[in-house]
Amino acid sequence: MEIRAKLNYFVIPAIALAAMALNRYFTSQGMVWYRTLYLPIFSPPGWFIGTIWQIIYVLFTVAAMVVWNKFDRNFRFWFIISLFFLNIFLNIYWTYLFFYQQRIGAAAIEAMLLELTVLLLIFLLRPLSQMASWFLVPYAVWVLFALFLNVLILFMN
Repeated sequence: MEIRAKLNYFVIPAIALAAMALNRYFTSQGMVWYRTLYLPIFSPPGWFIGTIWQIIYVLFTVAAMVVWNKFDRNFRFWFIISLFFLNIFLNIYWTYLFFYQQRIGAAAIEAMLLELTVLLLIFLLRPLSQMASWFLVPYAVWVLFALFLNVLILFMN
């Protein structure tokens, strides 16, 4: 029996790992500054945030792979794939704005766009793959919580 691995089984996770690495880099560059901020009492510890993001990236990667492997190559497919790429960019850009540039207000505005792309992906995927759609729900909830924290940190500092 011959097992053939599709290239996307390596490329899609590699893109996710690259995004995680960039986010980790930008976060690490701003941690000294971040520790000087006034934070809401319910701000989760760093280890918890990192764990949640790892889970979200796995779910996001699986959803992207479902789309790539199961959907017909039509306009809707390419639009959804474009949204995945836009979402990855916005995900990285939020970390860049918040931690690296220390622009809390700009990061809050950007987080709204990030949330919008996640919700749009959920909406567009639902009729095509409920599983892929549901895999993105924790992401949407987490980004909404992160946006809430972002806004609170803005007002507290």
